[in-house]
Amino acid sequence: MKTKLSKFIGRPLMKMPEFIPSVNFLTESFAKEFLKEYNERVQFDYGNNPVLNVLNYDEGVVKGSNPYAVSLANQILRQENLRTATHVDLEKILKINVLELQGVSEDTGLILRRGNFPNELAQDLTKQLEERGYKLTKKPLVIWLNQLELETDENCPDGLKFELLENCEPFYSPILNKNGRFSSEDVNEKTGFPMRLRGGERYLYGKGSGLSKLNLMRDLWVSSIDHDLKYSNSRGRIVVIDDKATTNKISGSGHYW
Repeated sequence: MKTKLSKFIGRPLMKMPEFIPSVNFLTESFAKEFLKEYNERVQFDYGNNPVLNVLNYDEGVVKGSNPYAVSLANQILRQENLRTATHVDLEKILKINVLELQGVSEDTGLILRRGNFPNELAQDLTKQLEERGYKLTKKPLVIWLNQLELETDENCPDGLKFELLENCEPFYSPILNKNGRFSSEDVNEKTGFPMRLRGGERYLYGKGSGLSKLNLMRDLWVSSIDHDLKYSNSRGRIVVIDDKATTNKISGSGHYW
């Protein structure tokens, strides 16, 4: 008879991560608490500005999104060491299929270009960037919404403006000067944008001007040309990232909460 061996105990042949990032939409009890805080801030800090009254809780998830709302959401989430997703994060989510992004849309950033749509909001962002030493000779510039603070300003079109946070790091992305089809396989992991447009199942709307929002659309196409920063609909979602997840935050599915 063969001798039955004890269970083999091995050691990991790789460096184990100090933390495991986690991701989810705003859902369930966390979403309700978040939305209560959000609505109170809209009322008392932003004069009940209608462009911020775009989020609602329905079917277990917060629906709605625009760049103003996402920026304000970050001010609440930072208290819990959380943030909203960048386009880099969304492409990672698509790659490993940890959330269903097909059929919903997410606002992740602002795109600043030269063009025929100057307004007080674009001018203010340009001034802030120049004060930080950016010469702005290369555009478009990408600014993630989680690196901005929302402030009131009666001189801006929607009564709101964005203030660059200290950790804000805008970057130049020349591919956003083009339109065309691309494949998920051609996405640059550092920017979240395609490296080349050589055909594929997805489309990039990149040729635009002025100040616009960056959006992953419901068909997984990428839009960076929409100037209407206040627009929102029921397909909008806010995707939240926990970069410093601990074991008590992670459920069996790998999400938090």
